[in-house]
Amino acid sequence: MDERPDSSQQLMDILLVMDEKGTLQAVSGVKDGELQTKNPLEDNNDLLRVDRHGDMFSNFFSNLWNQLKDPTRFHFFRVPEEEVQRVAADFRQRESQSVKTGEPLVAQYEVQPPVQAQQQTQAGQQQQPEGAPQQSAGQTEQNPQYKYRPEDIDWNSLEEWVRQHFVHFLIAHKGYPTALLANEVMVKLNGTTKRCDTVLYRRDLSARMIVEYKAPHIEITQTVFDQITRYNMVLKVDYLIVSNGMQHYCCRMDYEHQSYIFLQDIPDYNNL
Repeated sequence: MDERPDSSQQLMDILLVMDEKGTLQAVSGVKDGELQTKNPLEDNNDLLRVDRHGDMFSNFFSNLWNQLKDPTRFHFFRVPEEEVQRVAADFRQRESQSVKTGEPLVAQYEVQPPVQAQQQTQAGQQQQPEGAPQQSAGQTEQNPQYKYRPEDIDWNSLEEWVRQHFVHFLIAHKGYPTALLANEVMVKLNGTTKRCDTVLYRRDLSARMIVEYKAPHIEITQTVFDQITRYNMVLKVDYLIVSNGMQHYCCRMDYEHQSYIFLQDIPDYNNL
């Protein structure tokens, strides 16, 4: 198994969003093209979290932007997780003063839409003096993290991004013991070798939960869920989870009736 850094030590950022009415919320996901949000002044475990020092944010944000039905009516802000309540309180305190993009408080955290970043890059190139050396995209953008085109995205890396952040979520917010989680667990199925993305074990090392990840652009369908149920023919766990980083589905197996029951939330470890 590849050695990877302990995801529980990652520093995370939270996405805040302001709608056209000036209402500030924290982003928890996207469902059917609609942004899902929570109150940023309350403690929430199900907010979208972004690795502060990772290099996948531009891909992640472009994908989120493309899933929304009308993303141009929103302004997004990337705020350190430990500062999110303070920053949200500062924004809300100024709501009556019509906070506008470009102001110092806003500009410090504002995330530019992918299209806007591309337009600024093109404008910067057009304004260069004749004969000047051509600058790279990273030099001309105000925010150099938006340097990818959709066709350049490594979707496999996005799935890995989902895995790292979901494991962090299980450990840091749901109390799952790091020592009982294993990634890329091999199983034999109909004479072929398959890999479960993440498996939670009991302390007697019997499997308890399977988690399957998909890249954010892949919709969680019955076909996707059938994949994890095939893995469970071998491991026979109590819980199955599928996540694409924005939507999470968890079910508890009912072997007596040969079915499964979907849960409203990812259970805490102590409630399994």
